[in-house]
Amino acid sequence: MAPASSQRRLVAILAADAEGFSRHMAGDEAATVADLEAARQIFRAGVAARQGRVIDTAGDSVLAVFDQAGAAVEAACEIQQALKTRSADPARQESLRFRIGIHLGDVIHRDDGTVYGDGVNIAARIQALARPEGIVVSEAVCAVLRGRGELVFLDRGEQRLKNIAYPVRIHAVGRDATELARAEAAAPAPGAAATRSNIPIASEPLISREAEVEALGERVLRDRLTTLVGPGGIGKTRLAGVVAAGREESFPDGVWWVDLAAVSTGDRVPQAVAQASGTPLGEGDAPALLARALSGRRLLLILDNCEHVLAGVAAVLIPLLASSAGVNVLATSQVRLAVEGEQVWRLDALEVPPEDSSFDVARSFGALRLFERRAQSVDQRFRLDAASTASAIEVCRKLDGNALAIEMAASWAPLIGLGALKQKLVERLRLLSKGNRSLPSRQQSLRATLDWSHSLLRPTEQQVLRRLSVFVGSIRLELAQQVVAADDIDEWAVLEALRTLADRSLIQVETSQPPRYRLLETVRLYSAEQLVAAGESEAVERRHGEAFASLGIALRDDYRVLSHLEFLALYGADEADIAAAFHRAWARRDAHTGAVTGAALIYLASAFGVNAGMRQLHTAACELLPAATDPIDRSLLWRQVVMTASVGNTEVPRLVAARNWLEAARALDDPRPVYVALCTLAGECARSADIEGARTAAAQARAIEDPAWPPRLRSLSMNLDIEIASYSGDIEAGRESARAVLRLAESTGDTRDVMDASQDLACLAVAAGDLDEALSRAREGVAFGRSTNRPGHTSGPLLTLCNASAIAGDDRAAAHAALEALPIMRPDLWAPRLFDAVALLAARSGDPADAGLAARFVGHADRWYAAMQMPQRAAAEARVLGLALAAIDAAIGEAERRKEREEGASLSDEQADRLAVELLERKRRPQ
Repeated sequence: MAPASSQRRLVAILAADAEGFSRHMAGDEAATVADLEAARQIFRAGVAARQGRVIDTAGDSVLAVFDQAGAAVEAACEIQQALKTRSADPARQESLRFRIGIHLGDVIHRDDGTVYGDGVNIAARIQALARPEGIVVSEAVCAVLRGRGELVFLDRGEQRLKNIAYPVRIHAVGRDATELARAEAAAPAPGAAATRSNIPIASEPLISREAEVEALGERVLRDRLTTLVGPGGIGKTRLAGVVAAGREESFPDGVWWVDLAAVSTGDRVPQAVAQASGTPLGEGDAPALLARALSGRRLLLILDNCEHVLAGVAAVLIPLLASSAGVNVLATSQVRLAVEGEQVWRLDALEVPPEDSSFDVARSFGALRLFERRAQSVDQRFRLDAASTASAIEVCRKLDGNALAIEMAASWAPLIGLGALKQKLVERLRLLSKGNRSLPSRQQSLRATLDWSHSLLRPTEQQVLRRLSVFVGSIRLELAQQVVAADDIDEWAVLEALRTLADRSLIQVETSQPPRYRLLETVRLYSAEQLVAAGESEAVERRHGEAFASLGIALRDDYRVLSHLEFLALYGADEADIAAAFHRAWARRDAHTGAVTGAALIYLASAFGVNAGMRQLHTAACELLPAATDPIDRSLLWRQVVMTASVGNTEVPRLVAARNWLEAARALDDPRPVYVALCTLAGECARSADIEGARTAAAQARAIEDPAWPPRLRSLSMNLDIEIASYSGDIEAGRESARAVLRLAESTGDTRDVMDASQDLACLAVAAGDLDEALSRAREGVAFGRSTNRPGHTSGPLLTLCNASAIAGDDRAAAHAALEALPIMRPDLWAPRLFDAVALLAARSGDPADAGLAARFVGHADRWYAAMQMPQRAAAEARVLGLALAAIDAAIGEAERRKEREEGASLSDEQADRLAVELLERKRRPQ
């Protein structure tokens, strides 16, 4: 069935409720039910006669809507008169009397007939302020109908309504002024008999749970049993309290809060419920006695903290829900109750802003709003601003949006500052040790909250949880079983424990197919402590490394045959754990695990389009090589040394590393590593200006190439022609090779491969002076990169767009491209490639000061190329550099240019970036 659609409409809402319904039921249930049904018939007829529609008759209430306010009031007057006439019959016993409230408001009107919104809530609230047999309307209704001679309004003043943010003026309404005044004067003050309730009064407002309050409030009225489920500290108790506090009028026999945290055993649950609700039990079967005592009453029970007495709660609820139709229950628990009819509401963490959110966007997220509000409760002067927002976001993200943890962390922010707070979160279980003293003891520190949750687990579940702590990211089921299972626990027991941990919200089940699992970071750190205390960390970490080494082998094989999207969908979520396995292997000098997981990280970096982390991979490979005795491991590690040499701080010269890789690959009984090593050697020779060496290695690679290999593997030798042409100056030959690579990529249908080939063509078009093609392909590449939401995919096209625009004389477009590219390329270590184009923009003005700055930019790029062991630029950058040097020489002369260029080599990255941004901001402004 398709879901109902909804629309907003302005309607008149009529809400009615029977006065003293529970008292009537206690006296004569059958007669009261018959009287209620007769009254409902009068309501239905009266509403229909004025073209209204009854939309709800829950319990003893009536809710109706009308298109016109006048029709609603006329219907109310006629209904009250009909009810009076019926009750005046001498043959009848005392009849039910109704209060009616009417409001004109904007509501959400669904096709299935239901309505929602403040308009409904206001109508229900003002109805409770009417006298029995009376009618009250809001100012909105009175303003529309004032002046109608047949209606009389008596101003009752502004009223504060529960859960309504603003006061509402109400008016009693009737058809006779004298009679209305007499009746209103004789009626007792509405609300004098307050709804009985023991709901704890919240000392602080609930932040950013408005949607949950409204939706859960409607659920509590509709469903007999609703269980609010979530991990410790997520905010279940506070949310339940706010929801309950807004529902007293709907439950004339009270809203009763039952805190089960202090109840030690399940057999004490009935007594706790009875004591909280003021219900005497007597001797006998306590759950049955409680159900009998509450039968016929209309009330709401809040059972808070059920997770440790689940059996006792179930024993109470089963007979209660079966025999007491007027009792609704809202329970909070870390795990569902598993009682028939239970509706589970899983409470998620507060929404946390994305890392790069602006100040204005970030403050719309609940986690950041809570953080700022809690910090201000410690020091009212605390304010987040554009400079501090990023740090606050990082804190909230590290705490997984957990409300309790955020409140505790925020209380430190005014005292030690956000910078120190971020650093100390590595010791969060110690830092977040003092919370609100008004909270239960188990919630007065983060560790206490986790201790409570941990104590509810069986030994096997505790064992599984602590072993899962070695995973740092999203977890595959089969790897969880492989890592956690051992002699003392089998894979089936792991599976069963995973289900329990998910039920208790200690692990999250992701919605991917197949499902994956994740530990919240705070739970992971706590469980890691338990792992160390149990003396299991070394063994479990080693099994984790072995599991991800096996996965790395499969990943390596799939990289050449899967599309980039398929590859990332299959392995992208494993990156964090592959990295963890790699770093642990590096620390214990495990060459095999380090070699395989390091290779996997390089494949993932290529697929993601990033170079971050390459320096560590390079250093690690160099350190692990002496421990590598297996030929495959040695080949992979030498490959890692070469592939990470782009960081510019190589410990082994790049050509030497490439030749060592080739030697290691030749020791294997597999032509593919030899082929890849030869292609890599050819590229290194070309970049080192050894064109003949490059051509020789390329020819050797082609000699062993197998036409049956996957296209992405075979394209390596074709790409060599592009590389060699770019450094040898044979640009047209390179363009023809690039077109061939593009045709091969198009035959596979992989968009990323197609775009990579297209960008090679764009670079060569810059070198050839074909700026139309260069600009067109570069813009297409930028659009593709942005569509992937992976900034690294835009850096290359932005560089080409900057170069082509600079050559074309479009300084503004070049400046825009450079400003977007610089913060992306700097973390990936490629930013200096931009500085030749930035130099051209600076020198073109002819101003000597700008020309000197341009020469320093060239010197900054020179230092990077030297560190990369590349004595010359590729063809596109070489063309830009030539134009920049000519413009510099024209402005300040060759001698001054040499001096400034040498000084530029000493600029730090931060200094160069600051100067470049200042220039680019000036260049992109309209002249």
